[in-house]
Amino acid sequence: MFYLLIAALPIMAIAFASCSNDDDLPNVDISLDVSEGTVVDDTIYVVQGDSLVISGITVTNNEEGKAATVTNVNYYWDGYFMGPSIFSPFGFAISTENVSVGIHTIGVTCTVLAVDKSIATAALSFPVRVVESTTDLPEADASAVHGLARLKL
Repeated sequence: MFYLLIAALPIMAIAFASCSNDDDLPNVDISLDVSEGTVVDDTIYVVQGDSLVISGITVTNNEEGKAATVTNVNYYWDGYFMGPSIFSPFGFAISTENVSVGIHTIGVTCTVLAVDKSIATAALSFPVRVVESTTDLPEADASAVHGLARLKL
């Protein structure tokens, strides 16, 4: 039995050596550019029946002078998969015609590529408030929502 454990150690060492290193993850800021909808305090507002239109995704590498981008973007509404966006700028539209008034969530997962970093997957979510009419919309203070990306290898 002891010899079997000794024989398994190299395999276990390889498994643990392949674990991710947070220092190797991209250091990026990711935001959704909203062209149809109103953004206030990083919450997206949209009138029930209108489409929420994400015109693209902006990625900023926090390491000066180094490029970063995303690929393979998937969109989710209240946790349900809505579809992919595979071409830059990775826009997407979601109809709110049959969506109830209230708070919802738009989620995004994507592959993050940054110079001198490992390929990572980001998961972000943003609150969306569906309102009954345009009179319920607050005044916009931005055209993009900024999210804290949870990155993993």
